[in-house]
Order: sequence, then C-alpha cells, then structure tokens
Amino acid sequence: MKSPRVRRTSRAQVGAIERSQQAVDLRAASPDSVAESVRKALSNIPSEDRRAVNDRILAALNQARVNIGQLLLLLGIPAETPDELTAPELAKMVRYVRINDSKAMDVLLPVLREILNARAGPAQSLEISRHAA
Repeated sequence: MKSPRVRRTSRAQVGAIERSQQAVDLRAASPDSVAESVRKALSNIPSEDRRAVNDRILAALNQARVNIGQLLLLLGIPAETPDELTAPELAKMVRYVRINDSKAMDVLLPVLREILNARAGPAQSLEISRHAA
C-alpha cells in the first residue's frame, strides 16, 4: 500500500495565499469593521511614522482619482493639511471609499494591507515609512 503524498507549500506560496485572503477579507468585511481595523492600526503607529502612513493613504486616494477636498467636506472633517488628519478621520475616509467606490478601494487595498500587517510588530511599521519616502 502506497503512502499518500504530502503536498508541500513554499513560504512564498503561503505568503501569497495570506495576502490574497487579507484582500478578500477587506473586501468582504463590513465598512464599519474595515474602518475600525484601520483606526486601530493607525492609532498604534508611532508618531514619527504617522505622517508617512497618512501620505501613503492620501497618495493612494489621489491615484484612484478621489477628490480628497470634497471628501473631507462631505464627511465634515475640518483638517486642512495631512498633518491635521487623525486616525479616526482617516478611518472615516476609508469607510466612505469602501462603501461608495470599489475601484478606489482596489487601489487602496495594498496600502491598507501594509498598515494592518504593521500592527504585528514595530519593525514593519518602520518599513512602511521607508517605502513612503
């Protein structure tokens, strides 16, 4: 009797599977849970890295052709510069995009995945700031 073959999965394949599951999770999750996850992740980012992360989110929204000024006005966010945006305000913006603009959300997903993965450890949050520069 032959023993069953065990299929081995490489680390790269496991990483790709995990990343695709995270993307599916963000798309399938409720807008409120996405916003809450983003708010928590942004709140945990060290202050020296926060500006770079905010800039990455805003750059992704710009790339997706989201009118950020209009979005701020629509959501009642009084910030005039990226430095003034707080974690709850950015989370509110992500929630709005998740509900109303699926194409923009597709552009924003890689940035959100990095931010949510950065919660796992401080070394990864520093990696975000290096990519943003």
